[in-house]
Amino acid sequence: MDLQYPKKVPDVDISLGGHDHVIMEEMVNGIPVIKSGSNFNNVGLIQIYPKTHKTPHEGTRFNYDWKIHKVTVSQEVDKNLQNYVNELMEEYSKFDEVVGYTDVPLETRFCFIRKEETNFGNFFADLSRSYYDTDISAINAGMLRNDSLIPVGKLTYSKVSNIIDAPLVAKRVSAKTILEMLEYSVKEYPGFAGSFLFVSGLRFEFDYTKTPRVQRVWIGKGEIDMEREYTITTTSYQARGGDGFEMLKKG
Repeated sequence: MDLQYPKKVPDVDISLGGHDHVIMEEMVNGIPVIKSGSNFNNVGLIQIYPKTHKTPHEGTRFNYDWKIHKVTVSQEVDKNLQNYVNELMEEYSKFDEVVGYTDVPLETRFCFIRKEETNFGNFFADLSRSYYDTDISAINAGMLRNDSLIPVGKLTYSKVSNIIDAPLVAKRVSAKTILEMLEYSVKEYPGFAGSFLFVSGLRFEFDYTKTPRVQRVWIGKGEIDMEREYTITTTSYQARGGDGFEMLKKG
């Protein structure tokens, strides 16, 4: 989207992309499109100059300089900001409450969860299906926001709440919708995609060299029954058609 609207909105001078996970600089119709990554891992510094000022980057209406500064734990913390954060955290002491333990590292890094099964993704899919007592569950990787390897030890309310980005819902869907959902889930494979699904209560085979990619699906103890409906647990975002899951809106 960031690369599309400069082609249609000529009055834009510069485009600063957000809600993304890449570092990028491209020129589209003379308009700089810049992204600085995600999760405050980097800070982008953009300095704009008149056309008469020579800089490494030249735009249509101005010249500019752009640098990425990596955020590290070695950087000095602003004391005023830290005091403000401490005051807020005192009001939310429940975030330090221990809600569980893990004996193994839990994988939620984007480079893994957006392309393959991981222990946390599968665990959360199993947990959500069990809680809502549905036939299957399907949780898209884009809803897991932590982007880290969670170490062995205590799991606090804060740590868990930082992973999941949307509430869950249960609904009834057709077998046809399930096939469409699974096909959409692997449409970018072997590339990375937030639409990659962690599933529970079902298994499926796919071959990304074929069309359609999804070849077989099993739900419960047998193959999917195309004549019936199934109950599914998913995120409210997906159920509304988010991340491209339009088929889940109709059920």
